[in-house]
Amino acid sequence: MKIEVGSVINELRIKQNLTREELAKDICEPVTLLDYERSISSPTIDELALLADKLKVDLSYFFTTKNEPIYNYIETIKLLINRYKRTRNYEAIYEIVQKELATAPEKSISFYQFLKWHEGMSFFYLFKNKQMAIDLLNEAIQITGQTGNSASTRDRNFK
Repeated sequence: MKIEVGSVINELRIKQNLTREELAKDICEPVTLLDYERSISSPTIDELALLADKLKVDLSYFFTTKNEPIYNYIETIKLLINRYKRTRNYEAIYEIVQKELATAPEKSISFYQFLKWHEGMSFFYLFKNKQMAIDLLNEAIQITGQTGNSASTRDRNFK
């Protein structure tokens, strides 16, 4: 059974006795929220993350219902992290990584590695601790046992 994100938003909003105006505040216009709830249009990943926070659910709530994937959750999280990376919002990246790390290994080893890598990057930019950042990046590399002296695309982007 496939459930549209809009109907999930609507259901949560009603359960929590929120008006469209209350839920939409600081995220989008109420009429736009109505379009999302009717599945006329879809929220951006940034809007969906804000809606999840306001509705007091994890972002993953919109992607799985009764253990059936609705969207590719991992790819959505990667997309969100990459968007924040483009705007250098390392606080948001670090927060997402911390929320996702506990369950990432059971979802995908490459996802876990992606998160560890971004933990190292965000740690460097937020806390200015170069050695700890390098240690975290090395942990990420060791997850899949990659060794060698050649720089990957991610290594070149980090410099």
